[in-house]
This record gives sequence, C-alpha cells and structure tokens, in this order.
Amino acid sequence: MPPIDSAAITRLREVRPTELSSRRIRDEWDAKIKAHSVFSARTANEDYLRAVKQVLVETSTRQITPQQAERKLLDTLQRLGYTPETGFAGDRSRKTRVPFAKRNTMSDLSSSRRIQLIVDTNVKQARSFGQMAASEDPMILYSDPAWRLTRTGARKKPRGTWPARWKAAGEKVGWSGALKNRMVALKTSPIWQAIGDGTGGYEDTLGSSYPPFAFGSGMAWVSVSRREWIRMCAAEGAPDGLEAISQKAREMSRGEGLYRDVARTAENPLVVGTPAPVALPEAGAVERYAPDWSAQDRANTAVDAALDAAKAAQKAAEEAVAAVAEAQEKAISDGLGESVAAARLQTYLEKLGAAKTKIAELYGRIVNYGGRVEALPPPTSAADQRRYDDEMKRLERAARLSGRTAAAAGRTAKIYAEAARRTIRKASGGGNGEGGSK
Repeated sequence: MPPIDSAAITRLREVRPTELSSRRIRDEWDAKIKAHSVFSARTANEDYLRAVKQVLVETSTRQITPQQAERKLLDTLQRLGYTPETGFAGDRSRKTRVPFAKRNTMSDLSSSRRIQLIVDTNVKQARSFGQMAASEDPMILYSDPAWRLTRTGARKKPRGTWPARWKAAGEKVGWSGALKNRMVALKTSPIWQAIGDGTGGYEDTLGSSYPPFAFGSGMAWVSVSRREWIRMCAAEGAPDGLEAISQKAREMSRGEGLYRDVARTAENPLVVGTPAPVALPEAGAVERYAPDWSAQDRANTAVDAALDAAKAAQKAAEEAVAAVAEAQEKAISDGLGESVAAARLQTYLEKLGAAKTKIAELYGRIVNYGGRVEALPPPTSAADQRRYDDEMKRLERAARLSGRTAAAAGRTAKIYAEAARRTIRKASGGGNGEGGSK
C-alpha cells in the first residue's frame, strides 16, 4: 500500500459541527467518526469548519505557515461575525447550547492559543492517521509490528507525566501487547486507546488511539521492527504476541481494516480498491534494519528551538513597531512632525518593516526544515543510516543557523525601539534638539 499523506487524509474528512465539549467528544464519539471528521469542541458553525479544513490542507502541504493559517482563520471569524461574547452571527438568531466565551481564553475561537492548538492537533492527527492506514498493509504490519512512543517535539515545560500515563494504561489492559519498562507496544495493543481515553484520570486527552494523545503534546510514534521487538520482549521476559500480529496481517491481506476503509474512496488516488491477498513470510524470515532515531530527535529539537526563536523575534519586531508608532505620535503632539527626529523615526520604521519580512521568511524556512525532517524515509541499512544521519545533521545545522539569524533580527528590532524612545525623549525634552522646531 502506498504511503498516505496527511493532506490527502484531511481532504477526505467531512466537517462535523458540534456543540459538544472536548470531554464529551472523547467519551461519546467512536474512532471511526473522529477519523472521518474535521471538528473542534463547541464549534457548531459549518462555514468556519470548512475554512479550518482548507487551512489544515494548506498547512500540511507547507503552502502556508502556522502564522498565515492563524491570520486566515481570524479573517474567516471576522467575516462570519464571530465574537467570543456573542458567538457567530447566526447564533444570535437561534438557540444554541454553545456557551459564550471569555476573550483570549481557550474557549474563545479567535484566541491565538485556540487557533494554534486546532491547527497543530489536526495536522498531527492526520499524520498519525496516515501512519495507521499505511500500517494496515500486511507486509508492513508483519515486519514492523510495534510502535515506540517518543518525544519528537521539544517543549519548554514538558508534562513529565508520560511514564505514569503508560503505567496506568498498561495496568488497565493487563500489559496486553505492551512492555512495562519502555513505551513500546504492538500496533494492535489496547494500551494505545487506553492512553487516548485518559486512563489514570488525565483530562487533556483526545480519545484517539493514535498521537497526539493529548492537547499540545510533543509525543509521536516511530515504527519498531520485528527483530527489535523480539529482542526487547526477550530482555523483559514478556510474550511477543506475534501470533496475533500474524493473524491481523492475514486479515489485512483480505482488505480488512478500519483506517484503510476510512481512507479508501474513489476521490483518493492513493488507496483505491481491495488489495489482493498477500502471502506472508514465515516467522523470523523478515529481518528489518532497526533505525537509530537519535539524529532525527536532535534535528527536531533544533527545529523547535529555531521556531521558538523566530516567534520571539516576531514578537520583538511587533513591539518595536508599536514603540516607533508611539514615538511618532509623540513627535506630532509635540509639534515635531517635520523635524529631523521625525524623519529618523520613519527610517527606523522602514528598517523594522524589512526586519519583519526577514523574520517571516526565516520562520517559513524553519517550518520547511521541520517538514523535511519528518518526510525523510527511515534508513533501511547501516549505509543508509549514515546518509540519513548526515542529512539530519545538515537540517539541524540549517535550523540552528536560521534560528540564530532570526534571534539577531529580534535583538536589532529591540535596538531600534530603544533608539526611537531616546530620539523622541531628546527631541521633546530639548526643544529642537534633533534639528526641528516646536
């Protein structure tokens, strides 16, 4: 079965307006409904969800950055007459069970945090859905029977609860198909659904059996080969459960499977029709290379750090523009509109505009580096591993350089802001100290 990309998955999902909260969606919707749908808690406006779907496709294919996605959705909300205090324009003329929201909270659809969460969560879920669908290829399921849950996205304040979540979910399912001492389990293990259901009392989960299991999570899957799984099971004295995997692979060879069924449609050129039965090899016949993911982890960490630096630089540039604008207003109120000081302020503003453009370009470049880190095919041999590591190191260096360049632009923006404040203080306090006259 060819790989299924997250944009193709998103295009096939139907928008599903709902007045339900996140918790009720998790508890009341089954996996197939969620896999089929683009939705957001307490979002009953279909037009807005269509815009969300389009933005998700464009973000998945790197056509737009997350910042551009946010601007597009804010424009849509404005066009639809949304305010957190009154909801959508249509909500005012009909009864709705969607409570109104406090501005700039997670329940406010127009808040930056809410929009970023929607985009990030849905793109990651579509990517994991594609992993699930691809793993319903019988040969892939047979040769790579397990997932490892690992951190692929750096966080300033990691939850630190994943070992406890793993333990609680494992105990609930009796460690069926799961290892106790490392976060690795068969792809068919019920532990994945238990984690998604928030076993252990966790309220931030999404109810899905695939990552991200919780809002804002930086945890994701990497495949574990048959040989590596057998070795880890032997080390822990745990049953490998591969007989059940072989049975599941035989079912897959007949075209059965939730995720392929969801993805299989005439609109999707990637998955059409029912595959012919596949003759599976005897146990032990497949010896797959076990990749080393450490270089990818370092590259992802570098990309996340660079994105943080670019975001901080963007904020610094915006604040600098605001400072210069304030200084210009002060110049006008003090009768210095035609002064040398005012001309200097305008120069600062133009330079800040160039800096903002540069930072936006760097942000897009870093996003592309992250996409290439994720898209690079995993190594299949020792020689391939060396090439893979070299490419990851190159992307890591490129991301770090872009992050440092963005940070430098942010520092320069702060310098311009302070220079603007000094200029207007000197001009206002010293009469025509900058060559102007009151």
